[in-house]
Amino acid sequence: MKEVYGPHLWQIRVVRDLVLIAVVIAFFNFVRWLWPIFMPIFVALLLAYLFNPTLHKARSRWNWSRPLTAGMIIGAATLILIGFFVWLWPIAAEQARGLAEKLPQYLQTLAERTNIPIGDVNGQLQKLVSGQPGEANPDLVKEVLSRSGRAYEIIKNVVGATSYAMLLFLLIPIYFFFFAWHFDEMIRYFDRFIPVSQRSRVEKIVRKMDQATATFFRGRVLVSLMVAVLYSVGWWLADVPYWFILGTLAGALNVIPFASGVFWPVAVLAKYLDTLGGDGGASLVAILVWPSVVFFVVQFLEGWVLSPWVQSDQMDMSAATVLIVVFIGGEIAGFFGLLLAIPVAACLKILFEEVVEPRMLQRAATT
Repeated sequence: MKEVYGPHLWQIRVVRDLVLIAVVIAFFNFVRWLWPIFMPIFVALLLAYLFNPTLHKARSRWNWSRPLTAGMIIGAATLILIGFFVWLWPIAAEQARGLAEKLPQYLQTLAERTNIPIGDVNGQLQKLVSGQPGEANPDLVKEVLSRSGRAYEIIKNVVGATSYAMLLFLLIPIYFFFFAWHFDEMIRYFDRFIPVSQRSRVEKIVRKMDQATATFFRGRVLVSLMVAVLYSVGWWLADVPYWFILGTLAGALNVIPFASGVFWPVAVLAKYLDTLGGDGGASLVAILVWPSVVFFVVQFLEGWVLSPWVQSDQMDMSAATVLIVVFIGGEIAGFFGLLLAIPVAACLKILFEEVVEPRMLQRAATT
């Protein structure tokens, strides 16, 4: 009599799913461990994905090769960066220098207005810099000296961060060039592993994910550039100090939904501190109202004009869902989690609607 054996361990669906989940978790832990190495690769791959339609259009319209178009994109990006440093960097540098010079005065005046006994901030800093710590506040000197052992670590971290940033500026264009050149080949390589019977369905789901992801990234970047210009010009008209720095940072942070809102109180505080450092004659309208008007007008234009115009295909998620998803992404993966939370959530939503929900409905109809 032939002996009948049960299924092998790897043939049990639950076991296969658990092994797959374990492999995915191990892979993400490995990437997180070596994130400084994988980060430029990830950024370059994301850029190659976003610019892939541009390479296709250049090929079909002008018969440009993919390496030529990728090289032209890198050249255009380089010219834009050079133009920024030549034209706009002096404004940013001047405002940063002004902030560094006025910061002790701001702290001193704010401490006097709020009755916080921190002493003469300007005098203490000048005495410490001039090598006369004995005449400064003993508590302040003690605190500085107690932390002086970290000076080497701070310098090392600054030098390391600067070197890493320069390396990124070199590696990302190189990786982007090769990824953009061979992007279609990589897609065809992974396409071979899709079962023929499921290929049409998988391609339909992937097209939906691609549309949602590309719409988010391309749209958010363009909208954020417009928002940065609007914030900068608006706060300049409202006579907010450091308007260029604040507007640029608010526009850059606008890539993450709702994140640019943190610069509204910052703009009001900057105007208030600048008023304290001056003659103190500015009215409440100048301090609070006009910077706030600029913020709300830009938010209205971004939400009701720019985003619907640029991002015609919305993510179909409520504001509460977006906030929850963004917070979860930031908790899991920091800045990149904040940036990727919305497109990842949109892809998961598509997977649920196309794969999980039909099975649940079918099971509910048959029971």
